[in-house]
Amino acid sequence: MKRFVIAITGASGVCYGKRLFDCLKSQSEVHVIISERGAELLNIELGLQPSYFKGDHVTLHKPTKINTSIASGSFRVDGMAIVPASMGTIGRIAAGISGNLIERVADVMLKEKRNLIVVPREAPLSTIHLKNLLSLDQAGAVILPASPGFYQGQSPLIKRLFDSVPPLVNMIYLDNAATTPMDPDIIASLQDYMRDQFANSGGVYSIGLDAKNKIEEATEAIATALGIPSSHNLIFTSGGTESNNLFIKGLCSPDKKTAYSGLEHPSITETLQSFKEFRNEPFSLLEFSKEGRLDLSCLPLLKEKSIRLLCLSHVNNELGTINDPVPLISRLKKDSPQTRLF
Repeated sequence: MKRFVIAITGASGVCYGKRLFDCLKSQSEVHVIISERGAELLNIELGLQPSYFKGDHVTLHKPTKINTSIASGSFRVDGMAIVPASMGTIGRIAAGISGNLIERVADVMLKEKRNLIVVPREAPLSTIHLKNLLSLDQAGAVILPASPGFYQGQSPLIKRLFDSVPPLVNMIYLDNAATTPMDPDIIASLQDYMRDQFANSGGVYSIGLDAKNKIEEATEAIATALGIPSSHNLIFTSGGTESNNLFIKGLCSPDKKTAYSGLEHPSITETLQSFKEFRNEPFSLLEFSKEGRLDLSCLPLLKEKSIRLLCLSHVNNELGTINDPVPLISRLKKDSPQTRLF
């Protein structure tokens, strides 16, 4: 599990800090530090108390308690975000001052060459402000102003404000739902095969037959681990895109009814859209989704429309939203006992 530090200081825009916390708390270990003025602004701007920041893997630290675990360089964290960051906090960090826990942890992040993201909230910026930000940038911090984009036309203002959060999250790798670092043991094993047992498994010579045997052994091990009966075949593909195409078209093309949340990967949405040439329009549930999470009250519609396949991302790789399949399957099985999870 990834480990992050979120610091909220006395600058307007505490909604950014809250939003980042909401994105991280369900999938990471999160340590939160809120300055005294930051706590005041939480109440003024959002009507919240520091006690809001809690969870199974969440620790709320007192800003005045410097003698704590996260203040040490030996305490490994994947990144720290100061959001919003007041100019006073920025100035003290730039000067190497560790007067409170926020400043101390930021100083540790810089000296240990770890990810430090600073989200300044001030306008206009003085020469002193700019020099302090330049000092932090030169020390290795990422300066990410809370500058929402307005490309979305007439979308609500609050949505535009929150659009600044995804770039902030992207600075710290959270896309493990798509691609993860490979296990060192697997890397070592692959290196052996690529270096010493690289032969064509279709060849009739000895090292080719050895490669073929290794593939068959690996296939059997995978099938056993997944509980696949011997009467079934295990098909290897080049990746998730090919697998999605193969499964969806194999199960539903050309006339089986499908539904999707509207936020899936293009390998899902574009495959479903290909059914239109057979006058088979996929049913979008986008209006029943909030921040990528499906509202289960829409499930009766699936039966009404005779949906054969529902495509739903377990973890949205853009928003980080998690759709729990357990309550979803339970609800579907009440009306359709033959429902299966793939």
